[in-house]
Amino acid sequence: RCTGPCADKVTEAEYAGQVKDAVRFLTGRSDAIAEELETRMWRASGEQDFEVAAALRDQLLALREIRKEQHVAVPDRASRDIVGLARGQRSAMAVLLRVREGRLVGKEEYPLAADRGVPDSEVVAGLIRSIHTHTADIPDEIVTPAQPEDCATLEEWFVQRHDRRVRIVVPEGGEKVKLLELARVNADKALGELAPEQRVKYAASSCFTSVLTFQIRRAIRY
Repeated sequence: RCTGPCADKVTEAEYAGQVKDAVRFLTGRSDAIAEELETRMWRASGEQDFEVAAALRDQLLALREIRKEQHVAVPDRASRDIVGLARGQRSAMAVLLRVREGRLVGKEEYPLAADRGVPDSEVVAGLIRSIHTHTADIPDEIVTPAQPEDCATLEEWFVQRHDRRVRIVVPEGGEKVKLLELARVNADKALGELAPEQRVKYAASSCFTSVLTFQIRRAIRY
């Protein structure tokens, strides 16, 4: 059911709040939403507004059910993008795992035009710029299989474009290495599933700059 203000179901302020909550949920900030829902539920109950309290309770229970389905990835609560890379002779596949509040909340696949002669560092640098130019969901950290070209300049680019610092790291051990391997395995699988005609299409590009025009094959929410 539509709850837009044009349907006279909620006020513009209430609708704006719903949109804000939706954005926070989609970017993995569900803990804060749960805390606010619980606070509002108990406040409504204390004011004997039991209909509102019941609605808030249902929202809270639904949110908790969704969180049960999300895989716990790391014990800390930092937001991370994990980049997995698989290389073919003339094409490649990148997989981006999105970890928010310690949970794996999404996966995206990016077919790339990059032959074996293009170093991983260049592919990773182009991929980061391309993905994070077109999203407001900027992580605290990007975990990559290779240090991107001119990493310091790229980190400064985040400061200038998004007004925040983002660490770009190549892990040497621990949970981040496991996540990086998971992303790589997914990239290998996705590259293997790429139809031959699609491989030709991505490999046919005459220059590496075509990496900036890649497409998202699919986004999968965990």
